[in-house]
Amino acid sequence: MPWRVLQALVGLCWHERWYHLGLCLLLGFAFFLRTQEVLALHVSDIEVSLPANSIVIRLRRTKTSKQHLQALTLEHTAVAALTAFALKELSDVWLWPWSPTLFRTSFTSLCDFFFLTPLSFVPYSLRRGGATHFYVVLKSLDFVMVQGRWKDQRTCRLYLDDARAMLVNVTLPDASVTLLRQFRRHLSTGWVGCEGDCTSAYKWWPPAGEFVQWCWSLCRKAAVVKVTAPAPTSGGHLRVSKLHQGSQLLDAENLAICNEVNLSRGSYGHPNVCARPCILFLCNKCYKGNKCGFCHLPHESRPRTLDKQQRSYLKELPKVTFLKMLLPFVRKRVEGTELDAAVVLQLLMSEISVRSPRSPAPTVLTPTQIRIVFERMSLAGLVSTACTILPQSDRFPKLMQKELQRLRKAIRAFDLDTLDTLG
Repeated sequence: MPWRVLQALVGLCWHERWYHLGLCLLLGFAFFLRTQEVLALHVSDIEVSLPANSIVIRLRRTKTSKQHLQALTLEHTAVAALTAFALKELSDVWLWPWSPTLFRTSFTSLCDFFFLTPLSFVPYSLRRGGATHFYVVLKSLDFVMVQGRWKDQRTCRLYLDDARAMLVNVTLPDASVTLLRQFRRHLSTGWVGCEGDCTSAYKWWPPAGEFVQWCWSLCRKAAVVKVTAPAPTSGGHLRVSKLHQGSQLLDAENLAICNEVNLSRGSYGHPNVCARPCILFLCNKCYKGNKCGFCHLPHESRPRTLDKQQRSYLKELPKVTFLKMLLPFVRKRVEGTELDAAVVLQLLMSEISVRSPRSPAPTVLTPTQIRIVFERMSLAGLVSTACTILPQSDRFPKLMQKELQRLRKAIRAFDLDTLDTLG
């Protein structure tokens, strides 16, 4: 990550009073910190001396065994001033009081806002980018080794990639260059949003309950700007004022259409019959787009799955017992959805009647831990579990999978017809 990109990211955070996120990025870059080291910091671990323009931080979590004996110091006028200003606005114990997932989501959202490619900009690029920047500026490999806590020059040199940093600088798109210049200016012409007066700054940060919504709104805003951005002017740059006006040109209906058009193939039927969440999409690295077979929509929680011991227990049960155990959960999912999923329930009940014609009562006691997992599974998750537990040679799992695919195709066809009607 180049220094000017870091300045712009921090400038945006200061502009919106996101001091937690901005200070995490600034310290991670300046001290070559790993992501886990940044997220483990307390506000009390950071000490700033403005007369000396120096910063001292105590590391709470490192990769080495000397976890409680490591401290780092840096003399840098701009970093010390920005850190001192941000610390006055923070009242939490932790520098980052939320989850690591939200930190990565926030970082990705900032990169999306500046049209930065996800391959070159990830949270760990703060460590590499900071080391490369100070190596280029100071021409001192010894300083970089001490600050980055690398044991030898060979290991240190693996992290220094000045050629790639120069390449990233050269290949930035015009829209990114314009936005980067705009927010870098905030750090050089007084204090962001304070009109030159540090004491007039006020703290604004979304409460913990609203932070997830903020992350998604920022992602959505960046996506809308990309769709509605005007063509480059004769000078080759986009006007920032017009670029940000693009987010106000779409009403709720058009925004919904844009979101639907960009749905991946695995997102249809969300959240009942959609596929598993796309891990690459969460990292902003999924390049399959609407052809991806995994879900790109937000899930309330991580999908629950059976562990190895629970799967082994279910595989040892008689097949009809397992199906009877699964039946009430499938019935609950089918009855609680507006989808035409009755065929899935009928297939399961008919399979039970075929395997046990003499005992049609489908009541089987389910172990507590397995019951908890089943209750939190979606309909697609229950069908996938049945296909995993039952032998692949059986015809029943294939029928269930086929019916699930039919549901997804029907939902997709309905959505596309709806979009054509709205268009």
